[in-house]
Amino acid sequence: MAYRWSLEGPAFEFPTPYGTENRFLVWRGYLLIAFAVLIVCVVAFVGGESAERPVVLLDKLPEQASVVPHFVGAMLLTILGALDLLQAAARRTLLLAPGQPASLMTEVAREATGLSPGAAALQRTLEVGAVAPAEVGGGYGGWLRALAPELGAAPVSLHAYLRHRLAHGLLAAGLALLLLLAVGLLRHPPALALASLAVMGVCALVLSRHLLQPHQGALAPWLVGVLVALALAAGAASVWLADVLPRAASLPKLGLPWAAAALLGSVLLFEVVGILAARAQLQTPWLAAIPAEETSVALDTDADQLLREIDLELHRQWTEGVPNRRYAWQGSQPARGVEQGELHAVVLEESQPLVPQAGREVAPATAQSPARRQGLLWLDGLGMAWSLIGAALWLWLAWAHMVDVDASWLPGAAGLACLLAGAYAVRVGHLLWSRVEVQSTLTWLDFRGPARRLAEHPGEAAPRGRGEPPLRVDALRLQARVAMARSVFYAGAPHPLGSRVLLELAPQRGGAAWLQMLQALARAAVPAAGAVAATAAAARGRTRAPAAADADPPPPRRPARFCPHCGTPVLSGARFCQHCGSVLTID
Repeated sequence: MAYRWSLEGPAFEFPTPYGTENRFLVWRGYLLIAFAVLIVCVVAFVGGESAERPVVLLDKLPEQASVVPHFVGAMLLTILGALDLLQAAARRTLLLAPGQPASLMTEVAREATGLSPGAAALQRTLEVGAVAPAEVGGGYGGWLRALAPELGAAPVSLHAYLRHRLAHGLLAAGLALLLLLAVGLLRHPPALALASLAVMGVCALVLSRHLLQPHQGALAPWLVGVLVALALAAGAASVWLADVLPRAASLPKLGLPWAAAALLGSVLLFEVVGILAARAQLQTPWLAAIPAEETSVALDTDADQLLREIDLELHRQWTEGVPNRRYAWQGSQPARGVEQGELHAVVLEESQPLVPQAGREVAPATAQSPARRQGLLWLDGLGMAWSLIGAALWLWLAWAHMVDVDASWLPGAAGLACLLAGAYAVRVGHLLWSRVEVQSTLTWLDFRGPARRLAEHPGEAAPRGRGEPPLRVDALRLQARVAMARSVFYAGAPHPLGSRVLLELAPQRGGAAWLQMLQALARAAVPAAGAVAATAAAARGRTRAPAAADADPPPPRRPARFCPHCGTPVLSGARFCQHCGSVLTID
């Protein structure tokens, strides 16, 4: 496992959590391709000579013993198997771009000062060890709260996942009721076949949308009702269409009611298993209160230099050379023209969330626990079984048609339904397989100390307005809270705010490093304080020059600065590049 951070390939390579899912995909891909080869062999070598077989015309439905539908089915199985193998190959590594996984809240730019809107809540969490779960609202909010009361502490990706499961489950249940109604009321076989085709088409359309665009939002409750109403209207129109459409009498041979029942029943089963698997991944956060480490140091140093040293020390604590996520960088100092006051600075940063490593083995944080794996194994196992049933039904259909031209087409429609349901079952479990737990370090610093402005000449008041002298700090009291944070996110979902949440907070002894930094700064400030005193004594023997002579000429305009590592323009006086985080030399 490696963490790469560069302009050529800005990505982090995490241990992939898709190992077990990839095995299912590979097995499924090879088996589908094997069944496709068997179908071709059956069509080629079983039955009579090819000249004796019927020919399929474009203006007719396929007749029994035609080789074209079976070749098409074999090609479909080959394509599905190849797609599974490609997906498994693409998921052998997990690459996340910079900024992923998402931060716990909105970040503060490194060249700016301010406080993130969620920083106060995070500070309270560190201080008292409690966090209020988010309110679960939106579509299906009441259903979600009833299914999982602890869902508020889970990532928003899991909220969206459960909304998909509820929407598709309600749609399948509504369509199943329509199918039962059609079976009970429609006595005309062609009309029943058309009604079953309408129900099956609506369900297949929704499932195909989810397979092709898995990150689209879940169907709203009103949209589910509209789709059920459309299927009902199409079923009602089937009574009239059964006598109008050409070759409608051939539709009952396809066994569409059985295929629709198999598809809807499979979807309902997979949605229930998906909901149970998602509930198994819910975890109540364990957030301990982080005690503050306090220390006081007597020093005489410049306030700007102090803040630069704090920023530099935070830079030394970057993980893998990646800039920390800054949530607060706020300082207050005496107002302009005020000689004495208090300096107060607050810093809140989080290191890059990374998967903990244990030698060359995949860390337990990327592996699913047995309780969480059970539902996922069921989903992938059911998807494998349904896919094999569908492929076996097509093989059976090819054999039957090559031997008996009057064999039924029922296995063909049921096989297509099983293949679609099997592909959908694998998609249902994909997001849950992508669960990854990461660790990061949260640092909350609070600096306070008396500060004064040095007058240019002893005995004189400090000048007011622009050009005020530097601010000096006589003593400093540090309050530091450093915690090891364990959080969770889903790599198979988008990474908006809220897609990563805290699972655990544990105190970490980090105040000693800050104490050493302050002591080193105090020792370095001793000669600087002597130099300031010598300068002040020399100033007493000089007479004050005219005001025009005291005014310094305006500094020359500094040339534009660029980062030597990535070439990005940087702000004047910046210590770090705001793009790549590299340390900049002071010109």
